[in-house]
Amino acid sequence: MKMKKIISALVLGATAAGLAMADVSLAAGFKLGSSAVKYNSKDATTNKKDVELFNLNNFWAGNSNVAFKATGDIFSFAATLSPAVAPLKSDIGEDIVLLKIVTIGAKLGDFSFLAGWNRDGIMRYRATKDAGNDEGQVFEAYKPGSMFATDAQCANNQAGFQKDQTDYFAQAGYGFALSDNAKLNVMAAVYSPDAWGVGKNANTSWDNSLGWGVFVQPVVKNVFEAEVFVKGHGDKDDKQNLVIGAYGKPTHIPILADSGIGGSVVLYDGKLTEWNADVRLYFKANDKLSFTSFNNISYLKDNSGTKVYGKIGNLDTPANIANYALWNMVGMRYRKSNSLHLVATAGQQSFFDGDKLTQIFVHPHAQIMASNKVAVTTGIICSVDNLRVSGRDANVVVSVPVHLRVDF
Repeated sequence: MKMKKIISALVLGATAAGLAMADVSLAAGFKLGSSAVKYNSKDATTNKKDVELFNLNNFWAGNSNVAFKATGDIFSFAATLSPAVAPLKSDIGEDIVLLKIVTIGAKLGDFSFLAGWNRDGIMRYRATKDAGNDEGQVFEAYKPGSMFATDAQCANNQAGFQKDQTDYFAQAGYGFALSDNAKLNVMAAVYSPDAWGVGKNANTSWDNSLGWGVFVQPVVKNVFEAEVFVKGHGDKDDKQNLVIGAYGKPTHIPILADSGIGGSVVLYDGKLTEWNADVRLYFKANDKLSFTSFNNISYLKDNSGTKVYGKIGNLDTPANIANYALWNMVGMRYRKSNSLHLVATAGQQSFFDGDKLTQIFVHPHAQIMASNKVAVTTGIICSVDNLRVSGRDANVVVSVPVHLRVDF
């Protein structure tokens, strides 16, 4: 409740004091996707072949938003409304229209401040320049951090701990100029595990105290930039859960300047409980051709029931329990013209102990820009599930997705 009052007061202060002469922008985006055809060689429920036509819920059901931003000399305010095309169930059992992002900020010289909530998270080094219309399971199935649904699943998220959570956060930072070409940014943040009663943090072991985070970002111009961080919170047993990590990229190699390499570890009560590593590469061969590669390995020591949170291709999230998980994705984008991009992605995820499993997919497709505001994406996805599963036959899932994106 105290955090809510703080956020409300800051919003009012920003609106009254800093936004009267602000630059204001309003943008809207509409996205709708459907599988025109989806074939499953062995449905998990019926154990028979299955064919579906135009089901909005079986692939990327929709992700639309209206974004408002106002920026003044000192203060800023941003809000993103994200209504669900398909029904979105909240933890209170009702369909909701989600305020996806609400933040207020201030910048005065080298000092900065930001507070609110951000369901998308604030993460660097994702290397998603070529995401296009095909996001999520056919491109970035996992964020930097752990593949498992733990506090490390979005390890370097400055706005909270877990994916798609609406934790309140507040952060303050200061930039120190070390030389003409070197700078050190330092930020400190606090987190509340429950934002406005919707989308409660999945980690119910939190105590009632605030979580916290410290981020240190060294930058050497035309050489490298990095981020070292530690985030933590207490639990009901008065023990600390810490996420410690580092990510960075070389900026002296132009073709890798939008990449990211790093990882994190989790310490519970001073003991190592999990670790993960990411290598994310974006390589632009020329003005027409570019490549993306995502690679992650994650380890969870005591996995008594925690599953991975991502899904790939046109498959469901696997229900497997394992200690080691591996995910890889490679993508290619060829810009044939301003109105036509030819794209191909392929990937796999595997579990190496416990419930062993491998899933793979390939996804050649085309992105057609009818105008600079309207884009249609279509292609084919072919996935294979249940590889390496003892006593079960692999099943093949083929679908033809069609996506429409309109920006206003």
